[in-house]
Amino acid sequence: MGAGDHHHLGVGDVMAPTSVYLTSADFVDGVPAADAEAELDQLVSGLVGLGAATPSALGPPPLAARRRG
Repeated sequence: MGAGDHHHLGVGDVMAPTSVYLTSADFVDGVPAADAEAELDQLVSGLVGLGAATPSALGPPPLAARRRG
């Protein structure tokens, strides 16, 4: 609960892994090396698993997303 329309608390938020940091050393002939490929696979499966476990309706939209009359 907040005192105004712009109170941005993230109570109950779930942080999703959104990136894998790779450098040129992680590639061989322009293709991800085995370790880098494994990290990318982990990222994708983590995101897919999170999406499958997250209910489609998490409650009302935040105030900023509501239509104003």
